[in-house]
Amino acid sequence: MKQYLSVLLLLSVLLISLNISAQENFGKDSLEISVKPYGSFRGHYAIYDSEIEFQENASRIGFQMGIKKKDYEFFIGVELGMSLFKSNSQFNADGNTASGFIITLNEQASQVFNSRLGYLGFSFGKYGRISIGKQWSVYYDVSSYTDNFNVFGAQASSTFVAGTDGGSIGTGRADQSLIYRNEIGPLIIGLQLQAKNANNDNFIDGFGGSLQWQINEVLKAGAAVNFSYIDDFLIDDAGILGLDDDPNYFNAGMMYDNQKVLLSAVYSKHTNGDLTNGLDLFSVIEGIPPTVIFDAYGFEFFGRYKWDSFAVLAGYNHYIPDLDELERVNNELPVNEDFSTRDYILGMEYRPNRFSLVYAEYRLGNGENSIGIETTDVLTLGLRIDADHLFRKAVSLN
Repeated sequence: MKQYLSVLLLLSVLLISLNISAQENFGKDSLEISVKPYGSFRGHYAIYDSEIEFQENASRIGFQMGIKKKDYEFFIGVELGMSLFKSNSQFNADGNTASGFIITLNEQASQVFNSRLGYLGFSFGKYGRISIGKQWSVYYDVSSYTDNFNVFGAQASSTFVAGTDGGSIGTGRADQSLIYRNEIGPLIIGLQLQAKNANNDNFIDGFGGSLQWQINEVLKAGAAVNFSYIDDFLIDDAGILGLDDDPNYFNAGMMYDNQKVLLSAVYSKHTNGDLTNGLDLFSVIEGIPPTVIFDAYGFEFFGRYKWDSFAVLAGYNHYIPDLDELERVNNELPVNEDFSTRDYILGMEYRPNRFSLVYAEYRLGNGENSIGIETTDVLTLGLRIDADHLFRKAVSLN
């Protein structure tokens, strides 16, 4: 908690010391210093299982800072998740705070603040930009096409796998990553490297890449891959059901956006890339369900139509574990044979001004989890308040 408050205090001091001005003249012999604080505060009522609950919905605060001279810039970004309301559950995959894979850690779950992003880097102008830290992955460059709902979605793109933020595995907010991005004509490239742990057998812990094509002003297509390396002991000697190699991921998508109509679709496929709890029948220790690793493929669709201050949203998430490839025990599947996600999503938005948004979203679940429990239908009614501002100041080098 103290370190997060220190970040907020430092930001306040920076803004005051800059003698903030939104408009400055930047000469050749000066530096441009910019600071952009922002916040997004979100909460809703969720109605499900004949109950109603007020829930947190991935609120966050943060800032971006840049020190620029001509085309070159040093930059830093920090984003903290906030738990404004004490609730027992939440449905937004982007709000996951757990990290890791197979062995997951969620020590931030009960904290008021949690770490979402933290990175620094350097921009080379037309030669691209490089950044290090915890940041959005190159895999998410493409899977983000369909991640546009206020609450639901992102369940079939293999981004937030294993109930985590995708940090350790490198598909979501990638931990300890080095990322290079650049635009070359209509092409947008991304390269990623992860170096997380010196105490395993791997020199690097993962790598990935993305390639996007800006076909015209309203149409974009892309594809991405991600490879993650885990400890050989977990693969060879830990006896984890279904785990026979390192995880790898692929996705491809397309997005059409003319500011009024947004249509997007993403296909994903992975091997050894997700995990779940198995049936108690296969438990090694009584009362503790077994961990089961599985392959899967998925499809997501998102659509939004805006007019004036209103918008309607619709989407579909279909996530299909490849049970034919799953390891069997005594010729029996360790998970429910109907295990899959099939969500139909409808929503509406009303934006009375640029700072606030009222939303309603409904998820019709038509799938079952790994132990045979049917997906719950959920209706949410919520409010979102966004605020940001860019402060700039010229500092003479003379």
